[in-house]
Amino acid sequence: MPMPRKAYTVQKADAKARNIPFLLTFEQWWAVWVASGHWEQRGRRADQYCMARKRDRGGYTVGNVIIITNAENSRMVRENWSEAHYAKWLVAIVKVGKANAGKLHPKLGALNRSRKGKLLSAEHRQAMRDGWERRRQRLGK
Repeated sequence: MPMPRKAYTVQKADAKARNIPFLLTFEQWWAVWVASGHWEQRGRRADQYCMARKRDRGGYTVGNVIIITNAENSRMVRENWSEAHYAKWLVAIVKVGKANAGKLHPKLGALNRSRKGKLLSAEHRQAMRDGWERRRQRLGK
């Protein structure tokens, strides 16, 4: 279990990297964790606890953070995605595609590196859209 000050610094840096305002002082952040009684169960697994933003909106501020399990946080994020947010995410995935570092399939990795910066064909983008739409229907979105 990381020391509280280090965990605070890491969470603050992660929020900054995702362009999410982090306005909690260390004392405020630590008070939320102490009040929850879940500091010892903090972690990355689904059954462990994290600090999340209510409805996954706004910044990390007093009154807008809660301590919940990672499974609850993932569910809340999916439930609160707007259609516009989902569409924006889908378009980003379809335009860029998923990069392969070449570790699992070296030939595919080399092919992806050779295509860096090039747009995908219309057929490829449509196939990706169809796949994501099938996934979305399976998940009930």
